[in-house]
Amino acid sequence: MNGNNTLSSNIMTTIATQDTDYSSEEDSVFLTQRTHAKRPKITRLSHANKCSTGPDRTTDVRELKEQTTKDLVEWASRLELESITLKETIQEDFVSLVKQHHSDTVRSVHELEKRVDHMAAKLDKSETRIGAKVRDVLESQVGPIEDEQTLINTKIALMNQQLAQMGKTIDNMGREIEEKCKHIGGTLSYIDSRATKVPDTKKDLEEIKEYLRLLLPRIIGIEQNCAIIPQLTKLSDEDPSKKRRFL
Repeated sequence: MNGNNTLSSNIMTTIATQDTDYSSEEDSVFLTQRTHAKRPKITRLSHANKCSTGPDRTTDVRELKEQTTKDLVEWASRLELESITLKETIQEDFVSLVKQHHSDTVRSVHELEKRVDHMAAKLDKSETRIGAKVRDVLESQVGPIEDEQTLINTKIALMNQQLAQMGKTIDNMGREIEEKCKHIGGTLSYIDSRATKVPDTKKDLEEIKEYLRLLLPRIIGIEQNCAIIPQLTKLSDEDPSKKRRFL
């Protein structure tokens, strides 16, 4: 009986020695999370600033989303690896203890199983807390990113619609201009076909000027004679002798 108590004491001592406080591991898993939480959170932009977002804003949102996803994947991978390692360690320790102390009493084995169950329950609780924290991170980080992405997609869709409308308007204007150009071209062709070449009249104008220059003195003389004839007629009526003297 004393031998069994001594064996049970050795087994419990070995388990207690190999037992590890995994709360520190849990804290280390979320060390990166707390560091990441210190970064400035995405704030909602005013309507004016949202309207002025460009390619740089879209790149920042995409990079932040990719970084958050990468961190979450790393945390999940590390948690899974630590869980597997812990379970394998527990199983190996259990098998090793059973092999080393094959003559242990049933009571000692049951106590060992209880200890293992307790450690497994503790691990499950740790996984539950970690899952809750991961969910909180997703809701606090990915949610605003998705909102920003939705807003950007809405703006892009609106811009594409406006560009399509502008394209239709430009096409209509182009067709109207083309039709007007064709009409103008036809009009010019008609004018060219109907137009007659105006002859050079410079020589004729010079001849007309010379004729008028020669004709002007004669016209002046005729006017003077026309003015004298009434006077002669009046004189002839009054005194024929004055008519001869005037002539």
